[in-house]
Amino acid sequence: MNRWIGGLGLLLGIAITVSPHSTGKCQDLKPKFQAGATTGVSFYEDDLSFDSSPFVRLSAGYRMSDFFQLNLAFAVSPTQQRIAAAASELTTDVSVFTYFLNVKLSRQEPLLSRFRPFVSLGGGGIILDPAAVTFDLGGGQTVRLDAPTDHRFAVLIGSGVGFLISRTLELRIEYQRIMHDVQRVRDDAVTTDTVTANHHLWGIGLSTSF
Repeated sequence: MNRWIGGLGLLLGIAITVSPHSTGKCQDLKPKFQAGATTGVSFYEDDLSFDSSPFVRLSAGYRMSDFFQLNLAFAVSPTQQRIAAAASELTTDVSVFTYFLNVKLSRQEPLLSRFRPFVSLGGGGIILDPAAVTFDLGGGQTVRLDAPTDHRFAVLIGSGVGFLISRTLELRIEYQRIMHDVQRVRDDAVTTDTVTANHHLWGIGLSTSF
């Protein structure tokens, strides 16, 4: 995870360094607020054993200059996790919540009058809230397992392109990658180690400026 945080810091440092050169010519532009909603599909790498699932995200942004926009976003994704138990495999429902504060880098003026590509960098958190699992021990005996909610710091990088439907309405297609540490059980089924888990989100959304 440290290498991701270091890379994020480097990219933000470069962005801050070059910002005076890009904002001087657009100081007369008034900052704009933006609100949007995005839906799509989230894919998880094997470290989490999660099934692919839909997600819904709400976001609000404030454009600080012609090139920089500060965004706050919340998302939820209902998924299932596969759990190995003895000779069988169980599944449990897991609600995945994410929140991020990120910087969106894009030009205020669109390309070819309609298209506005962008990249986003940010940090926040991910909350994994699993549902209770009931194990059947046979003979009418069951055991209920209530796994605790897990909260982790996470890093986000993303990119996409917006299509201006009107002066204030934009259709977006985007990709985001969410990275965070997770404990993985080793092959001996006893010890654990820390690995970086990755979520890949592909989505389409609408946003309006005001």
